[in-house]
Amino acid sequence: MHLTTCIPGFTIGTFDFIGLFSSQVRWEKAVVLQEEQSQGLIGGTLVASAAVAYLGAFTSPYRTRLISHWLDLCRKESIPVSDNFELTDFLSEPVEIQKWLNKQLPHDKHSIENAVLIKHCHRWPLLIDPQEQASHWITQTEKANGLKIVKASDPSYIRTLESAIPLGQPVLVEVHVDSLCFLAFLVVI
Repeated sequence: MHLTTCIPGFTIGTFDFIGLFSSQVRWEKAVVLQEEQSQGLIGGTLVASAAVAYLGAFTSPYRTRLISHWLDLCRKESIPVSDNFELTDFLSEPVEIQKWLNKQLPHDKHSIENAVLIKHCHRWPLLIDPQEQASHWITQTEKANGLKIVKASDPSYIRTLESAIPLGQPVLVEVHVDSLCFLAFLVVI
């Protein structure tokens, strides 16, 4: 009778031990990843800063080539950089990206890079948005911050900017160039 009462406790204890062991393995991997990323922090920061400053207007293939070139320059100049540098991983967290995707950001890499660049730029981004996907995503994302949407042809355009800027409210300025092209400026102060 004593043996049967001990066996269920042993089984539960075994599962607890296995759970702790798997947590240890996961934490060890996380520590190794953190150490690798911290070694490449200087080069990663340099490349990410250049990306935020210069890459906004370029296509995805051109961005990839430029980042690759910048990483090669860092290695050539002995600036420590991670071997598996990824711009979106360096500048954002997976939870943040998932929130953006839930707010209808398109799931492609280029759109996610655009969102990361918009988040980190200190000037207003120009969005060439023929399908109005970025405009829709910004509307969903900035709605809680009191987003104002105005058309550049609207007579109250300047008044809207003047009232929103002192309060730090985001403003989405829409410009319809023709039926094929839609531009938007997001002004966040």
